[in-house]
Amino acid sequence: MLDVFEKEDYLHLQVSGTLSSGDYDILERAFENLCVREDGRIAMLIELAPDFSGWDPAAAARDLKFDIEHHAEFGRIAIIGDKTWEEWGVKLTNPFFPAAEMRFFEVHQHEAARVWVGL
Repeated sequence: MLDVFEKEDYLHLQVSGTLSSGDYDILERAFENLCVREDGRIAMLIELAPDFSGWDPAAAARDLKFDIEHHAEFGRIAIIGDKTWEEWGVKLTNPFFPAAEMRFFEVHQHEAARVWVGL
């Protein structure tokens, strides 16, 4: 499940359970509605709930498509979670999106994540 909060100049995402293709309908609308920052990039603060388990197959395909289509529009992306595999996921995908900067933060580092994103 995905909850998207459109802020003035960034997206705040709260992710739980398993993401579905329908979650990407919500994300795409919010992403396209957002006023981009002065540098033309969109920052994101993504909070992964303890029960986050990944993507169903259709959502995984939508995620890849979304990332490819919008890679040049991503600004800093702070991902907050509590699982080692989530941290490794960020480290493994970061090189594929050189225009964006992604960084993993543990749950107790919420304020540091906000500062790093520029909020």
